[in-house]
Parts: sequence; C-alpha cells; structure tokens
Amino acid sequence: AVEIELKVAKLPAGAKGYFVVGHDLRIGQVITNLIENARSFVPDEHGHIAISLARAGKFNIITVDDNGPGIRAENIDRIFERFYT
Repeated sequence: AVEIELKVAKLPAGAKGYFVVGHDLRIGQVITNLIENARSFVPDEHGHIAISLARAGKFNIITVDDNGPGIRAENIDRIFERFYT
C-alpha cells in the first residue's frame, strides 16, 4: 500500500486576498502537475508532500515540497523542456 502524507499550509496570519493574474484553469493545471509529479517520486511508504503559499513583495509564491530523490545534477538543464520527465 502507498502511504503519502499531504500537508497544505494555512495562509499566513493576516493574509487577505491572494490575487493571481492569469488563466485560472491553467494555473490550476500547473499546481496539479506539480503535486502529481511530487506524488510520482515520493517513497511508497512515508512519502511527504507539503504545499505552502507565501508573499514576497507583490508576488505570490506557491511551493510544493516533497521527500523524493530530487533531480539529478545532469538533468537540471533539461527540466523546462516540454514533456521532459
């Protein structure tokens, strides 16, 4: 059986209206892809995925962290190639 713990961080205290300009379905697709990618690479047992939201000046930052193996150094330059896995 696969056991994955998913944590979604609460919004920072005093947070009001995180607003994102963009196509809502596409932004949702990007976040879903990040979560699915994390889910694919975390260990079958005791896999952890954490999603958090922060603000840096006028920017919103969505972070998806996991305890998977990460990306090998030789593959870093290729991560933005379309369909590269």
